[in-house]
Amino acid sequence: MKSAYEYLPFIYAIFGVAAIWLSNEPVGRGSGILLVTASLAIFKMRLDYRKERAERAEENLLKMRAVRKGRAEGAEESLLRTRMELKSYQVD
Repeated sequence: MKSAYEYLPFIYAIFGVAAIWLSNEPVGRGSGILLVTASLAIFKMRLDYRKERAERAEENLLKMRAVRKGRAEGAEESLLRTRMELKSYQVD
């Protein structure tokens, strides 16, 4: 089960849309726009971080494999092969 932390951007977006839709005041609509913008920014930052973390883990895995095989020169070929393997397991 996901923690409340994972659902916060959804909550921000829902309340932001509700504020835009239900408010007749400029302050309410402005707040709604800020909430929606914040939720989109959080989604993007989380996605970027998760991609970066996956890339670092992939690089570390490849380095470990190269060291274990004792052939650091062949790491590029191994990197390409492992990337193809990892992409087949990734869920978007």
